[in-house]
Amino acid sequence: MPNYAEKRIAKYKAEIERQKEMITRLQNEKREIEIEHKHKEIANIVMMMVRKCEALRILKKELDRQKEALGNEYPSKCYNKLAEIIKQHMESEDDWYTFQTNFNCIYPTFFDKLQEACPELTPYELKVCAYLKLNLPLLDMSILLDISVRGVEMARYRIRRKLGIHFDTELMEFVAGFN
Repeated sequence: MPNYAEKRIAKYKAEIERQKEMITRLQNEKREIEIEHKHKEIANIVMMMVRKCEALRILKKELDRQKEALGNEYPSKCYNKLAEIIKQHMESEDDWYTFQTNFNCIYPTFFDKLQEACPELTPYELKVCAYLKLNLPLLDMSILLDISVRGVEMARYRIRRKLGIHFDTELMEFVAGFN
């Protein structure tokens, strides 16, 4: 009789272990799906930010072109007001906050580890590093940062220098190492 009870107990223990393994596997799958969803969400946020910045940049160029074409006939009060509105929307931190919140869900220690490795990195340079972590093209970074592609290259150079990265090491790969 004890042999039968021991077999049943062993069977139940094996079933419990199998159930625990299944729960762990399902939790891991759920976590992976959530991370994949966050990656897609960040990609959509970045695309939206790029489109918005590019539209504002085009709008500003057109406003400047009209001001130049019309000269004194264009009311400077109207021009100044429109230019200020465009500038405020281009420099808005709302998009960055939304991006950073989603970014931190996927890479919760990225900024802390990066600042620990190099405390002299500025908030601007940390922003560039986040964009590098996502493998954003230089052109998209230049649009988001409202600088030229050359300006992005210079920012990358300054970051490389501050982090003490040898010229053989790819900055994007180095930054990708901070998780």
